[in-house]
Amino acid sequence: MEKENTTQFLMRPKNDFCFKQLMADAQIRQAFLSAVTGIPYEEIEETTLLPPVLRNGIRKTSLEFWMFGSN
Repeated sequence: MEKENTTQFLMRPKNDFCFKQLMADAQIRQAFLSAVTGIPYEEIEETTLLPPVLRNGIRKTSLEFWMFGSN
């Protein structure tokens, strides 16, 4: 019996890379946010992809934050 891997991760490196590439496109990012949040695509006026935030004292993993607005 194999030992269960209990290491938690947000995303595998390949998936992380592909996701970042997709989110670099504003239209794809807008469609994704629309699908996830339920806000109609047309109501999302602008999305901004902020650079990764690395905090001191916390594991060195990059977190990306999205800011989006609607009417």
